[in-house]
Amino acid sequence: MLCACGAKQLNLTPPAPTCLSLIAKTLGAPTPSAPIPPVRTAGSLAAFADAQTGQLDLANDDKEAIFRFEAECRARDAAMRAALTRRKRFLGIF
Repeated sequence: MLCACGAKQLNLTPPAPTCLSLIAKTLGAPTPSAPIPPVRTAGSLAAFADAQTGQLDLANDDKEAIFRFEAECRARDAAMRAALTRRKRFLGIF
């Protein structure tokens, strides 16, 4: 028997995944260091420093991507939630 007494609808839709769960786990993993040169000359140390700076750039790009993705995902979810939320009717008519 169905009740038409204003009971809330039963929502059978599974919850949407959280924004952070959509980010690849590898993006949060530590970025490996550049290999230390076996022979330490001025040239090899300069090349190592350059490679190490490149690894730092990779690490910063990964972390920045995580924060940017999470912020964009939250904004998208908020926009969807606002679009799906019904406005309250004025006097039950409008």
